[in-house]
Amino acid sequence: MILDKFLNLKGTSIQGYRHLENIGIVCRIESKNQKATCPHCGLESDKLH
Repeated sequence: MILDKFLNLKGTSIQGYRHLENIGIVCRIESKNQKATCPHCGLESDKLH
């Protein structure tokens, strides 16, 4: 999708978007990573905790 190249957000994929009048473009973005580091405890996890 052209928005992937335009936004250039590493490790993400644009799943869709909508143009909302008087607001702008709202994008649905998904991470390509299976895991992330929790900002609270510092552990790597594949689930929200």
